[in-house]
Amino acid sequence: MSDTLANAIQSSLINATGAQNQGVKRQTFAVLRETTAPAVLLELGFLSNPQEAARLNTSAYQETLANAIVAGIKRYYSIYN
Repeated sequence: MSDTLANAIQSSLINATGAQNQGVKRQTFAVLRETTAPAVLLELGFLSNPQEAARLNTSAYQETLANAIVAGIKRYYSIYN
C-alpha cells in the first residue's frame, strides 16, 4: 500500500512541477518501518542546488508542491475506496 501511495504522490509531483522523475525508492527508515498505516517520506528538492533552493523558498512553488501532494493522496484514496 505504501508503494501505491508513493507512486501516486510522485506522479502528481512530476506532473505539477515538471521535475525530473528520480523514481520512488524503498528504504527501511525507522519512522516508516514501525507504522501500520501506509507511509511515505517525501524529499521535495535539493537545497544544495542554488536554483532549486530558490524555487523551494517561494510561496508559489510551496503551494504547487502542497497541491500536488494532496492530489496524489486523493488519487491513492480513489484506488482503495
